[in-house]
Amino acid sequence: MSAVFLKVVNMSLTASWLLLAILVLRPFLKKAPKRLWSWVWAIAAVRLVLPFSRKSILSLIPVAEPVAPDIAYHPVPMVNFGVESVNRVVNPIVMESFTPQAGASMNPLQIWIPIGAILWLVGIAALLLWLLISSLSLKRRVADAVCLQDKLFQSEKIRFPFVFGFFRPKIYLPYDLSATDTTHITAHENEHIRRGDHRRKILGYLILCVHWFNPLVWLCYHLFCRDMELACDEAVVKNMDAANRADYAQALLNCAAPKSRRLVCPLAFGQSNIKTRIKSVLHYKKPKFCLIALCVVLCIVLCVCFLTDPKGECEQTYGDTVDWAFSPMMSATWHYVFSFDATMPHTHIEASCSDGMLWNLYEEDQPQGKHLTFYGDSILGWSPDFPQATKEAEVDFVVYDGENQLYSGTILIQQTEQSDAGQILYQARLVQSDGLVLLALDDGAALVRMEDLEVSGSISRYVDVAFIGTSDVGYETLCMLSENAHLPRRYGNVEKLCPLFKIESEKELEDFIRALDGEFSTDEAFNEHPSFDEQCAGYNDDFFRESTLFLVYIEEPSSSISHMVEDVVVEDGAMDIRICRIAPTQGDEMMAGWLLSVAVNRQSVAACDTFDAYICAEMNPDNTFPKGELIAAYRFEGESMMESAAVCLYDSGEFTMTFSPASSYFGYGTYVQTQEQLVLHTDDGKLQYCFDVTQEGLIFDGELSSKEVFLSGLQDGVILERQ
Repeated sequence: MSAVFLKVVNMSLTASWLLLAILVLRPFLKKAPKRLWSWVWAIAAVRLVLPFSRKSILSLIPVAEPVAPDIAYHPVPMVNFGVESVNRVVNPIVMESFTPQAGASMNPLQIWIPIGAILWLVGIAALLLWLLISSLSLKRRVADAVCLQDKLFQSEKIRFPFVFGFFRPKIYLPYDLSATDTTHITAHENEHIRRGDHRRKILGYLILCVHWFNPLVWLCYHLFCRDMELACDEAVVKNMDAANRADYAQALLNCAAPKSRRLVCPLAFGQSNIKTRIKSVLHYKKPKFCLIALCVVLCIVLCVCFLTDPKGECEQTYGDTVDWAFSPMMSATWHYVFSFDATMPHTHIEASCSDGMLWNLYEEDQPQGKHLTFYGDSILGWSPDFPQATKEAEVDFVVYDGENQLYSGTILIQQTEQSDAGQILYQARLVQSDGLVLLALDDGAALVRMEDLEVSGSISRYVDVAFIGTSDVGYETLCMLSENAHLPRRYGNVEKLCPLFKIESEKELEDFIRALDGEFSTDEAFNEHPSFDEQCAGYNDDFFRESTLFLVYIEEPSSSISHMVEDVVVEDGAMDIRICRIAPTQGDEMMAGWLLSVAVNRQSVAACDTFDAYICAEMNPDNTFPKGELIAAYRFEGESMMESAAVCLYDSGEFTMTFSPASSYFGYGTYVQTQEQLVLHTDDGKLQYCFDVTQEGLIFDGELSSKEVFLSGLQDGVILERQ
């Protein structure tokens, strides 16, 4: 039911563009024949009820599916309306509300979408119940009506005339109508029946029931009902002279229902919107042929532009776009097959393709077919039809572990061109996924789990460095604002910890730049490095829609020292940006401050709840220190962050120790603990720190400890509270 609900939501959203176009055009077509609006509303109804549509380059629908059918499985859920200004408003709300927390067992949308589907069904049921109750109530009121002639009845229980009935519509009149009024009103109601309005209205109401959550549908249903009345009035008075039109207008006025007593049954037609109708009747003029022709052309344009989906619409892509050359002249089988290797543990893959042929080269007799099962380590293969080479194909697949479905997705394969050498070039993209990405390989492609993806490969745009200078006060401010200010470190191979900032929107970037104002030079370039303001020009809405920006502040005693990102690593929900220092043999002695920018795709960021950045003591370390599990963490805050210190203990007998953010020292080694005392020994054998153990935490023993406390406020008697 959730899939049906999302399908209806997408149908309603795409139809909204047509409804908006109709609403925009209405003021410019006031003099158009009202009967032609029936065709306009028929076009809108078709768009609202058809679950599919042909594609056209003339389509004005920005996106056919604003909400991805598998959005509940996206690590960073987003919608795409095809209009950047709308996406910019909606997506931050969607991402903030529905992005799953790291370690969560379920995506929030997997809960809310079924709830939305239930509410949708409840709304439909309520509207249908209202239809049933109001119809039965009205039927009881006219049960004793007197038949005047065929289809014409009078009743003393009604105050105004109306048509009621679906299969056998009848006209009901009150007793107090004059002969002239009866003639005019009967002509109007008979016109409703002749046009089939008694059926079109109920069909419109049923469409409203399905799309009740869309306010545009409610507004257009109201206008649709009003246009039916105006069209009937127009049909009745088109051959009347001015005197008869005046009598007809008076009949409408005499039969007008008080606003509070208007008929509310969707099956019936009553006298409503009298003021507009009387004006239309009294000022009626036969429409000119050119205006009728214009309206016909308008209907054709609406059909072509809004009943079709965009042909060039780009689906969301998960991972790389993979290029492949089909070589029909080569004798080797591999030149005929596009290979997709599933790298996760699984028992088999069930796949089907819309065109071309699936091919298993790893199984005996190398079976082919539109539907194929790939067992064990067999690689999913696809080949185009030939000699009429396939233009486009979709490969749907489901990955299983026994009977349990692990992953699913859709690979879109499109022909791009044919080379002079006879090769046919294709591109493949993963356009639907519930936790997989597609990576390009030298001889095909690999389907990889997002959690298995090495994040160093996800630096999506570039890594760059901008000069901003140094400032003692500014550095302290940056340390307090940093993402990793209070983070207990457990990673070894650290030479210097660096303040890290996570930026996810243009507004957050503007706030960060304001925090630098007055302390750092954001508009000053240095040697080959741009100013930070110049660098920020590339961080626009398009950038933040796909990537998260991490800024790392690095301060060095020489401006000749440069830096590069060695790796971006995700482990147990923690992301670490590992930086290596490139120091020249000779350099200047000018202090320099840098902002290192790292762009990481949003899917990788969503899998993490902590972030850190540091300069590595050596490149490509063999081990990460410490290896044990964290069992206790202690922290001293001091009067300011620049006086802080922290100790983490691990069950492997190892410890890490950090001091104030201004300190470049990162201590780690082994510890010995008794019930009353804790002693830390750094791995270089040079430093020792002693603490008295209490229930509240650790009391620093300055007399027995090394004097190097590295710019922190750590002194004898200071208490590190247990976290």
